[in-house]
Amino acid sequence: MSGFIAALAEPSEPPGVRAALHAIQWARAHPTPARLVVLYRRRDFVAGPLPQPLRPRAELLGADLEAALSGFAATALGSTDPGGRQLAAFLLLDVPYAAVRRYLAVGMDPPPLVEGLVQRAFEALARPEPGPD
Repeated sequence: MSGFIAALAEPSEPPGVRAALHAIQWARAHPTPARLVVLYRRRDFVAGPLPQPLRPRAELLGADLEAALSGFAATALGSTDPGGRQLAAFLLLDVPYAAVRRYLAVGMDPPPLVEGLVQRAFEALARPEPGPD
């Protein structure tokens, strides 16, 4: 998570694309944990609430992620409403995770073309919508 947030803070064109690509690079470098992250949910591993020793760390990670997504939505997308936050999560999390999931599910590294596809999708979706004429 810290690598993602650091990548989100780095200047890139368009803003945030480096963070979206980070998920793919991380998946290649860490295939086993990446596979667990994209194929399973927390509830698949933990029945009920997290054990007390893990709660503060999980809460901090969740808060850091929410702040990063909200900050990106406000600064890069110009939106502070829930729709902007949803677009930020879609661009930065959903698209890259979906792009690597099909490969990780069968034990393959995502091929190099995946970065280009994610970048193209990111660029197309991150453009501001044209206003009314």
